[in-house]
Amino acid sequence: MGLTVIRNSNDILRGKTLTTTNVLQGSLHRQGDYELVVFEIPAHTSQKPHYHRHGIIDIFIVQDGEGLLHLSKIRDGVPDPASCEVHPLKAGDTYALSVGTLHAIETKDQRIVVMNIAQPTHSAYVNASDDSAIDIVFP
Repeated sequence: MGLTVIRNSNDILRGKTLTTTNVLQGSLHRQGDYELVVFEIPAHTSQKPHYHRHGIIDIFIVQDGEGLLHLSKIRDGVPDPASCEVHPLKAGDTYALSVGTLHAIETKDQRIVVMNIAQPTHSAYVNASDDSAIDIVFP
């Protein structure tokens, strides 16, 4: 093996099925306590709102398309309606989330492709031996 592994996010997404959070997702690189994943949400689709209880880093980079990011604080295990926010997303945008922030992306007429750096426990795969969906909470 060489000094690095080159992976293509488009190739990684090809042939994927929807995960438990309603996205197409694939792992690009896992190193130490962190993983770089790419996920796609098809047009006219809503990601299932969820949050994480563990981790320090949860950074997102929008690669292509556009959508709406829905956020809310969780209080006593349920979304706090007073804290709800909606943010438009487009290619080139970045954002970071704190643990316990309910989040979901909704698409309209375009798909959205996003890269995410977080703990592997934030990932959700379907029918994969590396399924590590142990810190995805649906309110």
